[in-house]
Amino acid sequence: MGFCTAAAGIAVPVTAAAQTQGALISLSGPLFDLRMLLLVGVVCGATVFAAVAGVLFLRAARKARRAQLQASEHAAEYERKRDFLKAVLAAEPQYLIHWNEAGEPAVVADTLTGNLGIPAELEEALRFDGWLERDSVIELSSHLEKLRSTGQGFNLMLKSRSGAHIEADGRAAGGGSVLKLRDLAGRRRELAELCDTHLRLGKENAMLRAVLDAVPTPVWLQKPSGEIEWANRAYCRSIEVASPEEAVRQQAALLSSSERAAAQRVLEAGETYHAQTALSVAGEKTQYAVQLRPVGQTCAGIAIE
Repeated sequence: MGFCTAAAGIAVPVTAAAQTQGALISLSGPLFDLRMLLLVGVVCGATVFAAVAGVLFLRAARKARRAQLQASEHAAEYERKRDFLKAVLAAEPQYLIHWNEAGEPAVVADTLTGNLGIPAELEEALRFDGWLERDSVIELSSHLEKLRSTGQGFNLMLKSRSGAHIEADGRAAGGGSVLKLRDLAGRRRELAELCDTHLRLGKENAMLRAVLDAVPTPVWLQKPSGEIEWANRAYCRSIEVASPEEAVRQQAALLSSSERAAAQRVLEAGETYHAQTALSVAGEKTQYAVQLRPVGQTCAGIAIE
């Protein structure tokens, strides 16, 4: 009886402790699962974020490598083009000046050889009157002004004070303009020299005609056949026409038809025609000594009172 009572006394606390522990286990179980779930979620989210970040990083790295490779290829291509342009500019002797959009000049190439008279310094080279002949200075300055204001290109043959012939080529380039100066060679130089000779002879011819136009004696040029090519004002007054141009247009002859026929025979033989003839000047008969001399493909005539 006492044993049973003691066992019952012991069993009561044990049962109470078991009940208390069960209650604790039942209360902490859901909380434990929630924490584990949260921990697992955080770990999974970090893993996914790391994976996505890694993929994006790899893609960005690949794009960066491709961009770097393309940039290197473009840089190499630009380098090759630059070297090619340098080779092209150096292949031809020239003095190249470029004006940018702001109008600031710069020397792009200076590979000229020989004594052309072009100064090496840009500031001196742009003072054209210091190394070009006067006519060339006027011509180049006028065309450069048009090029820089309207973009109108030009190609000129200039002459330096040292006597060298220089080709000037002006072109619009983007928002600026370019002037290329180079030495003339071969046929182009021959053409320039021929133009110089033509201009010189033209000036000499104009001066000679001006002098002959001022003399009081009739002077004229004609073909061996008698066709009048030019006459001075004294000739016009003697045949009573208004101007030398009118004398040529009318083919107004100073000599009679028989005298012209005789002169033609002599001139075609390459000899000089001489004659004494009475010419009617201002309505009066006057004796003149007429001389016609062959000069190249034409004949020069003069009538002296």
